[in-house]
Amino acid sequence: MKHLLLIALVALAGCTVDNSESLHDETETRVGAYGVTLLPSQDIYVSFDSMVRFYAETMACMGMTAPGPTIQYVSFQDDFNGAYGAPWGGYISTGLVFVNTDSLGLGFQRDADIDQQILKHEYIHHILDLNTGDKDVSHSSIMFARCGQGVNTSN
Repeated sequence: MKHLLLIALVALAGCTVDNSESLHDETETRVGAYGVTLLPSQDIYVSFDSMVRFYAETMACMGMTAPGPTIQYVSFQDDFNGAYGAPWGGYISTGLVFVNTDSLGLGFQRDADIDQQILKHEYIHHILDLNTGDKDVSHSSIMFARCGQGVNTSN
């Protein structure tokens, strides 16, 4: 219960997102609060601190806690030969969250806001998986509508 209160306070702190168009890379693995880990990645729109904050906000919204996932920004075309089914991001039950760095041509330019939506959506899969044993690939949990529907063009 102490952890949920702390998470709620972090979520209510009123943080902003840097929605600038500048991309940055992380060349080393980073580990933050809750065990949120970022593997070396390219083309990232949000800071690692924001990724950790989004995780805390998502746990608070869901009323559940879980050790943080491992995140990697990758080209789905290059790394999965385009065979990975989700266009924006994905979650694997090993606790791995992927964010697609490819240009999708869906009428939306990826930016910090889209990265935030992707992360929160994939965090929900992760938190559900660790709390219930079901990552809910059908998106039937109310938690998606409440805490992170995902990018509006596709989940």
